Amino acid sequence: MLSLSAVPTARSLHATSLRCCHLAIHSNGDCLEINAVGLQQPLQLHYAWLRGHCYCDKCYSKATYQKIFDLHCLSLFEKPVDIHLEDQNLSIKWTDGHQSLFHIDWLIKNSYSGYKQTSKKTESYWNSNKIKELNPEHVTFEKFMNTECGVKLLLSNVLTYGIGMVEHVPATLEATQQVVERICPPQENLFGKMWQFATQPVHSDTAYSSVYLGAHTDGTYFEDCPG
Repeated sequence: MLSLSAVPTARSLHATSLRCCHLAIHSNGDCLEINAVGLQQPLQLHYAWLRGHCYCDKCYSKATYQKIFDLHCLSLFEKPVDIHLEDQNLSIKWTDGHQSLFHIDWLIKNSYSGYKQTSKKTESYWNSNKIKELNPEHVTFEKFMNTECGVKLLLSNVLTYGIGMVEHVPATLEATQQVVERICPPQENLFGKMWQFATQPVHSDTAYSSVYLGAHTDGTYFEDCPG
């Protein structure tokens, strides 16, 4: 998952630092805005998010760590009928009469306010000449398999350029599978999890020949097609 360096300052504050600070809350459209001395910017939390994150015994099972409340019944335009502070707890009463209680510390630790803007990757469009200029950094097989920063570099390149390169991978099916499974599990199909092919004239398929293959769609007969 991602480095926390991109998380806004408001989220990185020690929650206990707000215990002696003045808290202010007010409604801002479909959001609740929380402000306090020590926060560089107010926290903005959507009401739908707050309702979906109620962890009372009626909404959440502490035995199975699963939600009981059916989120499909939730309106994206959910609005509370009452909001007030009880010491360091935020109490919200909803239109259906349900009462939710959130500790301010928890809201700060789990706030997503400002996160989307600070962590969004900018896509870079390129052609054969442009990609040579951009020259995205490649990651070695050893770094990719043994460090989190190696995985982050590859995924960052995929998000930015649409491709990522792992160098010096041993030329075996097993090593290729190791690289794939470092990111996600490969999907099963009629060939199995992983398979390989080479120039073999015995197959009546141009993919097994040395003939140039133009742009085409592969594996459309699979339930889950490549890509």
